[in-house]
Amino acid sequence: MKPFDQPYRFAMKRLPPQYLMACITACCGSGMLLFGYDQGVLGGLLSGGPFQRRFPELTTNSNLRGATVAIYEIGCALGAVFGFFYGDKLGRRNSIMLGMLVLSIGAILQFMSYGLAQMIVGRVVTGLGNGLNTATIPVYQNECSKAHHRGRAVVIEMAVNIFGVMLAYWVDYGLRNNQTEAQWRLPLALQVAFALVTVSTIIFLPESPRWLASRGRIAEARDVIHHLDSTPDEKARAISVDVQMNEILAAIEEERKTATGFRTCLRMGAPRYRQRVGLGMFSQFAQQISGINLITYYAPVIFQQSIGMSHDTALLLSGLNGCAYFLSALVPIPLIERVGRRKLMIFSAAGQAITMAILAAMTQDVGNKAKGYVAAVMLFVFNFFFSCGFLSIPWLYPAEINPLATRAQGAGLATMTNWLFTFLVVMITPTQVIFQVFAYGVSELTFVILYSATEKIGYKFYIVWACTNAAFVLIIYVFFVETTGQTLEDLDLLFAREQSWFIGPKSARLAKEIRAARNAQRQEALATGVVNLTAHKAGIAGARPLDLEHVEQTSEEKFDTKED
Repeated sequence: MKPFDQPYRFAMKRLPPQYLMACITACCGSGMLLFGYDQGVLGGLLSGGPFQRRFPELTTNSNLRGATVAIYEIGCALGAVFGFFYGDKLGRRNSIMLGMLVLSIGAILQFMSYGLAQMIVGRVVTGLGNGLNTATIPVYQNECSKAHHRGRAVVIEMAVNIFGVMLAYWVDYGLRNNQTEAQWRLPLALQVAFALVTVSTIIFLPESPRWLASRGRIAEARDVIHHLDSTPDEKARAISVDVQMNEILAAIEEERKTATGFRTCLRMGAPRYRQRVGLGMFSQFAQQISGINLITYYAPVIFQQSIGMSHDTALLLSGLNGCAYFLSALVPIPLIERVGRRKLMIFSAAGQAITMAILAAMTQDVGNKAKGYVAAVMLFVFNFFFSCGFLSIPWLYPAEINPLATRAQGAGLATMTNWLFTFLVVMITPTQVIFQVFAYGVSELTFVILYSATEKIGYKFYIVWACTNAAFVLIIYVFFVETTGQTLEDLDLLFAREQSWFIGPKSARLAKEIRAARNAQRQEALATGVVNLTAHKAGIAGARPLDLEHVEQTSEEKFDTKED
C-alpha cells in the first residue's frame, strides 16, 4: 500500500467532484499563501530594535547582511533543482508534504535563533522547502484540474499569494511597537502554522492522476479521474473517464519513445520539448524584469521624495498599496478562461509599458508635488496591470505548456529561473543599498539593483522598463501559445501539428480546431460506447490524424467543452 492511500480515498469517497476540486485549490492556495508570507515577513523585522539587538552583526557588517539575505534565494533555487531531479519520483503530494516539512524545520530554526549562524541555516532550509513547493504546487493544481477552470484555480492561488505578502506586512506593522523579541519571533513562527494547514489538508486529497498513470498505477489514476469528473449522467461520466484516461495513456506512450531523462528538455522533434521548456522559463524571467519590484518597493521613496510624506506615512500608504495590489489580483479570476492567457499578458505588458512611460515623465521634475501625486497614482495603476497577467500566468504557464514527460522538470527550471535571477540581482548590488532598502521594511530583493540604478540615472530608468514591457508585447504575440480551454494532452497535439517557434498568432485557431475534433471524438464515443484514441496517438507522434479543417462547428456546441 502506498503512503496515505487510505486518507485520500476517505476524502474522495465522501466529497462531490466540485467540493473535492475546491479542496485541492484551497490546499494549493494555502501553500502559495505561505510563499507570499515568506516573501514579505523578513523585511519588516530587519529594522526592528529587538532583531538588531539579537543580531548586531547585521547592523554593522553590510557584506554579512547581504549574504544573510541572499542565502534564502540560494535555498529556493536549490529546492527547485531538487524538484527538477526528484519531483517525478516522489510524486506531487509527497513533494509538497516534503517541502512543507523542510520549510517548517527552517522556520523553527529561524524563530528559535539565538545566533546568526542558526538564522542563516534556517533561511537556507526554509528556502529549500519553499523552492520545492513553488515548483510543485502549480503542477499539482494543473494536473488535477479540468481545462475550463485550470487557469482560474492558479489565479486564485496567486491572489492568495499576494494576500500572504499583505498579511506579513501588517503582522510586522502591528508588532512594530513591541520591544520584546516576540516582535520578530512570532511572525517567523507563523510560517509553521501555515505549513501545518497545507499538510493536514493534502493528506486527504488525491495524487495527480497524470502522475499516477505515468508510474503505471492505472487503476488509481482512473479512480481519481472518476471522482474529479462532474458529469452528472453515469454513462456519460464513464465514457468521459475512459476518454481522459486514454488521452493520458496515449500521451505517455508517445512521450516515452522520445524521453531520455534530463536531455529530453533539450530536444525538439514533434513534442517540441526545448521550445516548451523555454517558453515556461521566459515567462518567469519576464515577470522578474517587468519592473514590478521597482514599483512595489520604490513606492516609499516616491511617496517621500515626490510628495513629501513622512517616513511612517509613506510606509502606511505602501501598506494600503499592498491591499490594492491584492484586490487587483482578484480581477483576472473571471477573465482568465474567457479572455485567454495571451491576451491578458499582452494587455498587462502594454499597460505596464504605458505606466512606466508616464512615471518617467512625472518623476523627471523632482519636488513637483502635482506630478508627484500622479506618480503615486501610477504605482497603483501599474500593480493593476501587473495583476491582470504577469502575476499569475508565469506560474500557470510552465505547468500547462510542458508535456507530462518534462512537466516537473520544466516547472522546476522555470521556478529556478525566478529564484536565480533574484539571487543574482542581490549579489551584484552594492550592499549599502540593501540596508537602505531594508530601512523601508521591504523584503523582495530583486528590487535592490533597480533602486541603485534609479538613484543613478533617475527618471530615465523608467524609460528602460517602458521599452522592456513594450518588447514583451511583441514577444508574447509572436511566440506564446494560447492554452485556454485546452486539455494538457491537446497541447501535445498542437505542438505536434505546428512545429514552429512563431506559433503564437496561429495558436488560438489551432486550439479551436483541435478542441472541436476532440469533442467530435467524444461525441462518437458517447454514441457508440467505443473509445478510439488511435488518432490522438498519431497526432502526438507528429501526423495529422484528423481533417481538423473540416470538423463540423456544431460538434463543439453539441459536446460541452467544460467537461474536458
